Amino acid sequence: MNWVIIDDRSTSQITYTGLWAGGGTTNHYDNTASASRAAGATMSFSFSGTAVSLVGSLDPNTSCKGAFSLDGNVTTFSSPALSAPLNHQALFTSVTLPDTEHTLSYTLSSCSPSSSGDSSGYVWFDYILYAPSTNASTNGFVYFLDDSDSRLQYTGNWTVETTRDQDFQLTSHGGAEGCSFQLAFEGTYVSVHGRVGNDSLNTVTQASFSIDGATPVTFSSPYQSTISYNQPLFQSNNLAQGKHSLVATSQSGKMWVDYVLLKPNPTTNITLPDAEKEHTSVGVIAGAAGGGALVMILGLVLLYIFRRRIFKARRPALSRPLSRPPNFLVFTSREMNDSSQPAATTYPPMPSSTSIHSSHHRNPFESPFETPPPSPRPMSHITASSSSNDSRTGLLTATKTETKIAPPPSPWSSSFASSSGHSRRAPSLGGDGDSVADLKRRPQLAPVHDDTLSITSSTYAPSNAPSHAPSHAPSHTPSHAPSQTSSIRPLPVIPPESGATTYSGDDPPPVYSL
Repeated sequence: MNWVIIDDRSTSQITYTGLWAGGGTTNHYDNTASASRAAGATMSFSFSGTAVSLVGSLDPNTSCKGAFSLDGNVTTFSSPALSAPLNHQALFTSVTLPDTEHTLSYTLSSCSPSSSGDSSGYVWFDYILYAPSTNASTNGFVYFLDDSDSRLQYTGNWTVETTRDQDFQLTSHGGAEGCSFQLAFEGTYVSVHGRVGNDSLNTVTQASFSIDGATPVTFSSPYQSTISYNQPLFQSNNLAQGKHSLVATSQSGKMWVDYVLLKPNPTTNITLPDAEKEHTSVGVIAGAAGGGALVMILGLVLLYIFRRRIFKARRPALSRPLSRPPNFLVFTSREMNDSSQPAATTYPPMPSSTSIHSSHHRNPFESPFETPPPSPRPMSHITASSSSNDSRTGLLTATKTETKIAPPPSPWSSSFASSSGHSRRAPSLGGDGDSVADLKRRPQLAPVHDDTLSITSSTYAPSNAPSHAPSHAPSHTPSHAPSQTSSIRPLPVIPPESGATTYSGDDPPPVYSL
């Protein structure tokens, strides 16, 4: 039978109510013990198993009375009159119990000195041993094996001692040099505890311990005149789950073995007792049926989600407005009409001096130190494109392309009115290098209205003009005309038209000297 040991300070399993005191010596398990002298103080412990035992210590000259209750069955308790303390006493031991849930409780009625003049002592609770259910999970269990357990196989001349109350279960085994014992177990940890010192041979105690044939670990204690109980002789590391074998051998002096602790392999599958199988059979069947329905519902949900994803992938995606206008590359109309790869420009395009939509007009005569620029060759056809900006998407879309015939850019007006009513082309200041045939083929355009200066034949009449020039012609220049004439190229002078030969628009323009 496996016994699980529970220390008195395992408050997660043992419940105390009332006023309790803590104590303990090296004679107690884990060096702790608990006691109370307060009437009505209680202790309660619940477990699942087939047996239970409460082990403790008794102080001398103390009379404590109380009652133990196991599953409602009450047993009275009264401490004996002692002249010396006793340790490892079984304060309560049950009979064999049904393999089910049980509760053991203790209630203190009174605690007083057994005789007048003596101070009152305690009844100490040290640890609890219980036989767990055969179907219980072993997670967290610590098994207690007394030195008299049949699973410890002793070899050699061993001495059995049962007269010392400092030994657990009041027994211990002592083996001289050459004696050994072997323990086969299933677990992940093992430790051996016993007593050390006051050997009759007056030699140092030494022993070796080996697990599964590994290199032995040697225990050695110095010689001492007193005996120390409840001392650890060997403690293993964490072991792999499975079966193991421990072999201990006494090498010198005498090795005293008191008890062995081991942790069994943890289990996760719990088999219910026969009494509980009938109770849960209907629930298991109902649970299985409910689980099958749950699996079917889950499969339908997954199928629905899968079909939605397929049809959603086939559905054309709706256009959604952009959170911000993206960066586009804009191409001019000339580039877009070209069959070659268009060249990208940065959006928005930088203003160009040759654009038909100039950002500002420049008067060539604003500075007195500049001369009029030469007349460039006219661009017969200029293509412009207009665009619109969609406020919903932020896209720049070309909507219209228009071709215009632009006149040659010139600071002068396109024609002069003659006195005979005929119009003729104004001469170029710098000379455009066109031949007479080119001038004939040049289309006659309407005047371009801009902010350049328009000059007639009567505006800037020179001082040596003929006497028949109009007498009311102003002799001053406009306000924006340059006032410094020494460094400025004079304007051309067109003589009056009266009496002169009339020229048609197809004839070459007259040439005048300055």
